[in-house]
Amino acid sequence: MSRRNDPDERERKRLHILEVAAGEFARLGFDGANINTISERAGFGKGTVYLYAASKEQLFLDVLREIGQQTRAALDESLAASDGAPVPQRLRAVAGAFAALAAQHPDFVRLQASALFGVNRRFQVEMAQVLREAVLMLARSFAEEQRRGAMRRVDADALAVLLVGSLQTFALLPDVLGMGGGSPRAHIDALVETLWAGLAPGDVPAT
Repeated sequence: MSRRNDPDERERKRLHILEVAAGEFARLGFDGANINTISERAGFGKGTVYLYAASKEQLFLDVLREIGQQTRAALDESLAASDGAPVPQRLRAVAGAFAALAAQHPDFVRLQASALFGVNRRFQVEMAQVLREAVLMLARSFAEEQRRGAMRRVDADALAVLLVGSLQTFALLPDVLGMGGGSPRAHIDALVETLWAGLAPGDVPAT
């Protein structure tokens, strides 16, 4: 099979274009980003980019969809792999999956922030829907743990929002503040230990 018709090669090319586009959109905003620059940075002609997205707006929306798909996949895998484990271990699995995704695609996280609060707020509704699906996945998991008596009863939706927001903050702020020297594992441990201190039932050790 020729590389031109290789579906794996086409998928790698698509993901590379989306990654480069995410960086440009996060850095310059939708209005400032340029398809010509995106194609140059991706190492392709503009026509190649248009094979994957018919317009700049379509390209932006494709990036958001990719963020959503990868986020859901990471959460689903981490929740499935830690099914039946103690809640702190499940929290670490979820946080670790998010940290790995953020490390692999840092501009995805930056674009999320810009779409929710910054220069790309015209896409706030679309970005909120992406995150809402992740929050609902976590909230359902927390509600199930509460039904089993494995954690204290708190608002599951609010807890899921808190966890997602904290993970985004950990992905962005340490480097910006010049405090990125700690390992992701140390950040995750600090977050999980803090959350679990308030979530552990009275007869479950808060460790």
